[in-house]
Amino acid sequence: MLDIGAWDGVFTFEAERRGASRVLATDSYCWSGEGWGTKGGFLTASRILGSSADDLEIDVMDRSPDRSEVRSRAVRQRAVYHLRYPLLALERVASVTGDQLIFDSHAAKGEDFDPVMLF
Repeated sequence: MLDIGAWDGVFTFEAERRGASRVLATDSYCWSGEGWGTKGGFLTASRILGSSADDLEIDVMDRSPDRSEVRSRAVRQRAVYHLRYPLLALERVASVTGDQLIFDSHAAKGEDFDPVMLF
């Protein structure tokens, strides 16, 4: 399982707990310290949980088959609505998944909960 935008690793560690044979957590924005945090929370949780998940600091727009292993499944959480080119990011993610891409993202604005963008 490929967790893109892993930040603190909640989906990474849950995938492990549920039996994923291999998990790769990736982030750039948060782990670089330019975003809302750092990689510290991920590393602490990984140590406490005894995680065997791999981690890689890489921007979603830098994803391509020649830069990473092809995975059979991927989860893209929380970050697509922050990107200037969300559909291009989705293409990049799809290029490194094998037979299945599981995509989930949500954003709502204000109190009316209308989506920020629709596709």
